[in-house]
Amino acid sequence: MVLSFTEYPNNGRTCLRLKEVEGDREDGVRATCTVNLPLAPMGENEVAIKTWHENVGMLEWLIDEGIVSEPQHYAYFSGVFIPICCLLIRDGRSC
Repeated sequence: MVLSFTEYPNNGRTCLRLKEVEGDREDGVRATCTVNLPLAPMGENEVAIKTWHENVGMLEWLIDEGIVSEPQHYAYFSGVFIPICCLLIRDGRSC
C-alpha cells in the first residue's frame, strides 16, 4: 500500500489516498484519508481528515505514522466535527 498525494480539482487542496500496489504500479484506491471542505478556512498546508464510516481510526494512524499533526482546529460540517491537521510530509512545508 502507498500514500498518494493529489489535489481536489475545484480548489487545489491536498487529497490523500491509500492505494494498492500491483507490481510497480498503483492499482486502486483502498481509502480516501481526507475530505474536501471548500468553505472551511484552512491554511496552505492543512488537510481535513475523514474519520467516520470506513475511516474510523484513520486520524490516529496518520498521526502515528508522522504524516499529519495532532488536530490544529476543527470544522463543523453536516453534524460532524472534522479535524484539520498540518500535513507533515511531502515537501517540508509547515503550517
